[in-house]
Amino acid sequence: MYVTILSLGIGNVLGALAEIVRKGRDTQLDPVHIVWIALLLGAHFNLFWHTLDLLIVERWSFTGFLYVISGPVLIFFCTGILVAEPSDSPDVGARAHYFRVSGRFFLLFALLQIWIVGVDIVLGRGFTSAGAFNAGIFALVLVLAFWRNYRAHIIGTAVVAFIFLAVTVLRGMGVIA
Repeated sequence: MYVTILSLGIGNVLGALAEIVRKGRDTQLDPVHIVWIALLLGAHFNLFWHTLDLLIVERWSFTGFLYVISGPVLIFFCTGILVAEPSDSPDVGARAHYFRVSGRFFLLFALLQIWIVGVDIVLGRGFTSAGAFNAGIFALVLVLAFWRNYRAHIIGTAVVAFIFLAVTVLRGMGVIA
């Protein structure tokens, strides 16, 4: 079920990105919004990586299962919010649409960061170095959820993209788990 929910989310993100590529300059999404959709693909792959951790669990409890499955559910909801089409109202621009959905998205994405740190603890790995990055992302997206300053969103998006890239490279080099 974990992999199925993640796969549905990945399909939704890829579908949204394919539609953005198809429309090209005619897309009705703000550039920051598009970057977050792409970052969601990376976040899905990060959660998919946790599948390996789940395979070594010898004994499951129902509450443990519910906690573990809540991560893919959270990111699926994040995806549903972020890939929603802009309003049909012609007076709603791309930036207004981004800010209309960003608050809910960032709150759920912040919860997802808590889940990622928590799942490492639940699976017996403790607070990892990657968890420190997730704690930083949590703080940043929590600020973005309530702050409607476009420049702050550009900077915040760039910082999160850098963190995702750094974690991916460090994980690939075996520096962090």
